[in-house]
Amino acid sequence: MKKFFLAFFIACMLGSCVTQKSDESQISEIVVLPHHGLTGKNIDNYYENLQKEFRSFDRIIIVSPDHFGKSQKYIETIPDIIAKICFYQKCVKSQSFSEYNNAKISNSKIFTKNGDTKEHGLGEHILRISKFFPDANVTPILVRPQTQIQWADQEVAKILSKLPEKRILVVASVDFSHHVRESVALIHDQIAVNALKFRDPKNFSNLEVDCRNCLAIAKYLAQEKGKKGFDQILRTSVDTITGIDSDIENTSHIFGRFTQIPATGRDQKIFVYFPDFSHNANFRNIEKNFFNHYDSSKNPMNYYHRIFSAVDGIFLITENGEVKNSENFSRLQKFGINTTLSKEEFSKQFPEYEDYLDIKNETTIPYIICNDDIPKNCNKYFLEVR
Repeated sequence: MKKFFLAFFIACMLGSCVTQKSDESQISEIVVLPHHGLTGKNIDNYYENLQKEFRSFDRIIIVSPDHFGKSQKYIETIPDIIAKICFYQKCVKSQSFSEYNNAKISNSKIFTKNGDTKEHGLGEHILRISKFFPDANVTPILVRPQTQIQWADQEVAKILSKLPEKRILVVASVDFSHHVRESVALIHDQIAVNALKFRDPKNFSNLEVDCRNCLAIAKYLAQEKGKKGFDQILRTSVDTITGIDSDIENTSHIFGRFTQIPATGRDQKIFVYFPDFSHNANFRNIEKNFFNHYDSSKNPMNYYHRIFSAVDGIFLITENGEVKNSENFSRLQKFGINTTLSKEEFSKQFPEYEDYLDIKNETTIPYIICNDDIPKNCNKYFLEVR
């Protein structure tokens, strides 16, 4: 935790937490924080540092996924007849997002008439706000996560940028990689942080997070307020917190803030090279066993999505650049495998990995993941069939 505090205050000293002084409405701070219960101590520490830095906020906006799909709307807020939001008996003053959706009557399944909610994307932050910023009005914005970035994401950001209060904190409540091993989560998280630094929000659709739309709203808002950079303050995961290899039960967490200082470096692209097993007679049986283990719904798209969703491109390595089984390949294309590469061309680019992709058995499928560095920086992995 000492490293966390040091990074936090160094960021301030470098100017990334300097606030604008003007008579116009102002977003004091836009942050990305997790809501996973295992991160409670680190969330406490982050809010404590915010209190030391800003002392108070007039209004705190929490942009959270609607985890349980209880809303009929894409954007949900608390009805304006409810005066407080409570999570496990900890309450804060509520303020509806009436600027976007003026809900006059309470028909929400997310909040009771007394303002109680079980939505932990809000609740984990309500617990801290009630302690560190008890006088702030809290506006919940629940987003029903979509596979694509919506026009409403930018519209919400524009409205937030013009709110009348002078001191506003915006929290994008987002957990990052879900149900992937730590080695792969690190790759997904690198891509997501790079996206927050360098990419336009409309290109957030492939990020492996639980609410890419929440991140898009935060990024659009940062652009509206001239915050061109993003500082990652802390990264944790189930594995790093517990010290245990949690396998596919692993979830990762990013703590960070948008800054006035533009990000340095560049947006690295990450590619996967995957051998063509689609012609193998046993391929469907391998897939079936694999997905039955990892996905109770037996949906074969789920695991490929978890592994490959965030990468910038997937190459299927074939003997001569052509697939032998078009039916199987058409299914693989749905998983994101979109380009073929002949084994000869692959060997020219990656001679040290040629033999690795030749490994064939019924329990593992090899693949490599590479950054677009020169020379390319690659790592070897296995899809394990259990």
